Amino acid sequence: MSTPRREPGSDARPAIHPVRIGPVALGPGRPRVIVPLTGADPDSLREQAGAVPGSGADLAEWRADHLLAGGAEAAELLLLAAELRVQLGSCPLLLTVRTRRENGAADLGAQEYAELLGAVIAARAADALDVEMLADEAVSAGIVHRAHEAGIPVVGSHHDFDGTPPQAEMTARLVRMARLGADVPKLAVMPRDVQDVLALMAATAEARSLLRGPLITMSMGELGAITRLGGGIFGSCATFGALREASAPGQLPVRELRAALDLLGGASGPGPVRHRGADAR
Repeated sequence: MSTPRREPGSDARPAIHPVRIGPVALGPGRPRVIVPLTGADPDSLREQAGAVPGSGADLAEWRADHLLAGGAEAAELLLLAAELRVQLGSCPLLLTVRTRRENGAADLGAQEYAELLGAVIAARAADALDVEMLADEAVSAGIVHRAHEAGIPVVGSHHDFDGTPPQAEMTARLVRMARLGADVPKLAVMPRDVQDVLALMAATAEARSLLRGPLITMSMGELGAITRLGGGIFGSCATFGALREASAPGQLPVRELRAALDLLGGASGPGPVRHRGADAR
């Protein structure tokens, strides 16, 4: 049997089923730009959110763990989330509570983490929710189930600040997060040398060939900056850029990042939109 001919330079990988977060689809085309809101008090958060419209960002990620570390309660977080969404206008809000287990500011045990995200879900306080997927899989799967019942997409995340695992292990983690229910698996690792950066990009391409949903990957720090610019070529659907303060090592200024991505990737391509439930094949 003859093999179908493929044009040089074309992409033979399976088509991605995009995931929609508000009006923004994560999937084919130019990687979407996400900017972090990292203020530790309401006034600084309002100032940061006010700078997002017109910045070139496609989504905003509120790192709510910084507010919680300052002593804020869940009720204040929910009220502020509603206020921030008004400020952001058409820019969707991804709400993240990064725990100390993954180098965040929130000192929460697994049950406290689940209860807090449960309150966010019940209030429908965000357009999408970040869930730390691999620290306690039973807890994360329960949170994902509740989010999906409420119609909230999940970015399932895992961060390794100690180094870069082997390529096969990184691919396995991305696939595992998808099978646990993450709509958009996200993996961030810390490189020690150029080979680590290459391993992350290879794992991204491999996972892209196995999953039908979008994914996000990055190699952190200055050494990994190329993955924030060129990750889309390997299969990453989004990248994080800084308005003023970065939320992770190696984030680039959002305006320059968006301009580079527009130059490299063009406009986002069409495709059917899938709201939840990544399909691991």
